[in-house]
Amino acid sequence: MLRGINITLLTGALVIVLNSVPAFGQFNIQHQAPTVIPFGEDVRLEFIIPGITQDQVSEAILFSKTDGQLSYTEQEVLLQNGAFYANISVLDGQANTFEYYFIVRFVDGTEVSFPETNYEDTPVQVPVVGVEEEVVTYEPLTNVDFSILSPEEGLAYSADDLLLAIALFYDPYSLEKGEFRVLFDGRDVTADADTSTYLITYEPPRVRMGTHSFAIDYVTESTRYRLHEWSFRVVDVAQAAFSGFTERSIPVGSVELTARNQVISGDQNDAFTGRVRLSGNQGFFNYRLNGFLTSQESNRLQPQNRFGVNMNYGKWWRLDAGHIYPQVSNLSMNGRRVFGLNTSVHLANEAINVQFLYGELNRDISNQYTSLQRNEITIDDGTVVDTTYTLNFNDAGRGTFRREIVGGRIAFGNERKFQLGIHAMKIEDDTTSLSNISDFNDLINIRGDLASALSPQDVTKLNSQPDLLRVSGGNPSARGNIVAGTDLKFTADNNRIKFNGEISAGVLNNDISGGALTVERADELGFDITEDDADLLERLSRFIIINENMSNLPLRIRQDQFGDDQTEFFFPTAVLASNNLASFNYLNNNFRIQYRWIGPDYTSLANNTVRRDIAGLSFTDRVRMFENRVFWTIGFESLDDNVVGNKEATTNTRTIRSSVSWYPVDRLLPRVSVGVRFRNRDNSVSRFNPNIGSDLLNASVQNFKIVNGDTLGTTIARKNSTFNFNSSITKQFDAFSSRNDISLNINTLRTTDDVYDFGDTRSFSMSLSLNSRFSSTPLNTQLGLSVNNTETTSGLSEFKIFGLFLGGTYFLMDNRLSINARVATTNNISRIRSLSVNDNGTPNNSIDDYYEPANTDISDSEFGTFVFRSGAQFDIDSNQALIFDANFTNVSLAGASNDRIVQLRYVFRF
Repeated sequence: MLRGINITLLTGALVIVLNSVPAFGQFNIQHQAPTVIPFGEDVRLEFIIPGITQDQVSEAILFSKTDGQLSYTEQEVLLQNGAFYANISVLDGQANTFEYYFIVRFVDGTEVSFPETNYEDTPVQVPVVGVEEEVVTYEPLTNVDFSILSPEEGLAYSADDLLLAIALFYDPYSLEKGEFRVLFDGRDVTADADTSTYLITYEPPRVRMGTHSFAIDYVTESTRYRLHEWSFRVVDVAQAAFSGFTERSIPVGSVELTARNQVISGDQNDAFTGRVRLSGNQGFFNYRLNGFLTSQESNRLQPQNRFGVNMNYGKWWRLDAGHIYPQVSNLSMNGRRVFGLNTSVHLANEAINVQFLYGELNRDISNQYTSLQRNEITIDDGTVVDTTYTLNFNDAGRGTFRREIVGGRIAFGNERKFQLGIHAMKIEDDTTSLSNISDFNDLINIRGDLASALSPQDVTKLNSQPDLLRVSGGNPSARGNIVAGTDLKFTADNNRIKFNGEISAGVLNNDISGGALTVERADELGFDITEDDADLLERLSRFIIINENMSNLPLRIRQDQFGDDQTEFFFPTAVLASNNLASFNYLNNNFRIQYRWIGPDYTSLANNTVRRDIAGLSFTDRVRMFENRVFWTIGFESLDDNVVGNKEATTNTRTIRSSVSWYPVDRLLPRVSVGVRFRNRDNSVSRFNPNIGSDLLNASVQNFKIVNGDTLGTTIARKNSTFNFNSSITKQFDAFSSRNDISLNINTLRTTDDVYDFGDTRSFSMSLSLNSRFSSTPLNTQLGLSVNNTETTSGLSEFKIFGLFLGGTYFLMDNRLSINARVATTNNISRIRSLSVNDNGTPNNSIDDYYEPANTDISDSEFGTFVFRSGAQFDIDSNQALIFDANFTNVSLAGASNDRIVQLRYVFRF
């Protein structure tokens, strides 16, 4: 029996996203969510976009959070072998679900996502199973004897011969109730091991050469015991016997060089990339370096080349520099990419903690204007009555200011017991980093060549009236933002009680280019401020520039006792945000209560995933049953918008959700997860339009109300309910000399709108995958299919997508050579009937307009996508490998061209 055969679980390709732009019809994200995510274990997510290449990708970001977090953490994901891979783990023992969505942004400004629509509101949700250990200190297990059958400590093995086998000898009545756990390289693999009463065996998948370790633990409700831990080495089968272990003082790492030939949409665009990783340690000091270089780097894009360095000295000091993803707080910055440095110091047994952050969120990209466009406005007889002068941008020619960030945090106390923190950040665009052309004078000074086609008369006219020049769509605006807040964390009763609270203020200025508000400018705007007030605003400008472009201007006019208008400063509560979460872990119940209040004007330019203008409570209880193998979660949430009362109506959203997950230890038993969610949204506004008959009321364009006998326009009524069902099952079984993993996911969604005729939505998706590893043949295979049927606008728009893929990997030469191939095909059918506005015979009066399906505007589309991918990997020795990949994509659309990619990679590990 061959051991150590590589399991290339290509589990993607099961939910296909239809892109609305035919030219990018082949860019569909294929992904299958895991059934459950075990607490503390690494889980690999895979997203496949057939036919995509690195030079087309500006960035790919995984946004993820647990259900207790308020904002998403950003994680950059790189394209590898035609797929995006992201490793995630849940370390919050109070988490019930892990939520995520994935976005790929292209260099042309477009993007695709998974889920394909409304991803922030309905992300992928996966139950978290397992619990955080109350005591993580390992105690010796002295009343159990053992005999290691394989692998023996300190010896070397080939990948084919690697098998864990350990015999146990003990009196079961002498042990506290618990279970044995198997760890491979620190990762819990118990679910994939055979654990009988007195014998434990585990056959790991294909293992890379190098040093590895096994550990056997015995876990009870209160204590984790370490039976034994030992190390061994995996070497090339022809390598000499291993002579022992010594600490390496030189760094380890890898270098990867790639050459790629590609033809995309008929255009050849070759690319060369290089990637390097390096890590090492010396005593308490350790470091990691990484770099990525590509010939596709362009000054018209945000950085494609990336590099970073991480250094630590014990638990006392940390430095991240280069392209980094720092975290300051859940509301202010929670993993946004920065080019700069982030350093922290922890003193007095982590009782004093200081963090400093400096860098740039965006680099500057210059504007690219076209020639000045002159248009004459004429009347019926051809007489010219006016002339307009418009400056346009080239495609993707709108520039970007360099956006700088500086901030920090200081905290007192150890967060595992009690900690109080204060943080602040200033984010501001450098107004000198981009030259905007606002009028004709700017045009002459910055780009005089753009006026070369104008006549002398036009030049004379524009010199006298420079404001006649207009910029199409307006110029980019320089923005400024300051965020400050405080956070509190504490635990009690051996971590059974936890509290995390944060309050923050975020103020935004949408255009700082004019500087701080002056007395003269305030007078033009109708404000009356004193010179002292203006001096105060000037002093505050070192933190944030305050002028008329504030999202919430901290000035208001009041009448004094003489009836005169007086301007006064005030603190706008709309810029505040808070989040408070308390959890109680008793009697196998994890009960949580969360309250959040986010003002409509709260803004952090370093965290754009915070949902604004909401307030409310949520309750969640997770019950652990049957020795922590069954998890039942039930939750209720009530959220309101209009938190500062600046809207006509308040929308209340109530959500009830429940899920059950079964996570057995025995690998032959299935892992199952079933969940339901019911959501109701209502703003308590009635549908009323006296100008339309009752049969068309729910299709009316405008809504009215009667106040003191007068009919007035009001907010459109909103009342709908959504029911969502999701289920997933994963089963491992042995058949036909193979170990098989089969997964089935079924999801349904139904939204019913009670006040709008065209607001209903129906969706059904099903995906099935089978991954097999054969023992008698060095072969792995993958098979999958998916079905997705969606109806929107009450059935006027229909989308049907069917996908199928088949792939396999064959191993030769004692696993030194692997050959893989994959065929995938999708069929996409859509029928869209648009809505039009019926003017009810009164084209000049819109109060009686209503929506109706268009009679002729019906769009039918059907196309297929075929993708063939093949590749091979040859391990030259334990340190070197050659990897070949080829990809062919065909889209059956009129005018679509075949795409192909061929690339060769050389990998050197040291």
